[in-house]
Amino acid sequence: MKNKNGIKNSQRFVMYIPNELRKEIENWVNKKGITMAEFGREALEEYLNSKLREERHAQLAETCKKFNHFHKEVKERWKALENKDWPV
Repeated sequence: MKNKNGIKNSQRFVMYIPNELRKEIENWVNKKGITMAEFGREALEEYLNSKLREERHAQLAETCKKFNHFHKEVKERWKALENKDWPV
């Protein structure tokens, strides 16, 4: 694919894989009626999206852990204040 300036904005990607995996991929490609290039693009995109989801999930879990720790500290401070004699 070339843009208006004649410069390619995509490049060939070569990957060596075991024959068994290649046969499975070829069977899938033939079954779905797509090209190997389409399969490769979709597979790599899905893999990267999956890794990004895992990364976001880990960050969210860490944030929740920090929030829960902070919430626990605040709750303990309130309990300490409630135990003191407050004027009515």
